[in-house]
Amino acid sequence: MALRMKISTLPAQIREIAEMKLLLNDIAQNGERGEAELPPRSTEITPEMERKIEQVVQ
Repeated sequence: MALRMKISTLPAQIREIAEMKLLLNDIAQNGERGEAELPPRSTEITPEMERKIEQVVQ
């Protein structure tokens, strides 16, 4: 049972390692996230955003 669980988690661990490598490469190329201060944004959904959301959902 324990061996079966370990084997079943391998694909997920392999994906996680690949994702981490992508993230590390992104940080190396673009710098760490949060270096620049961003202005506050409204949480209101604009008509343009609503159109894009509807396109994605359909």
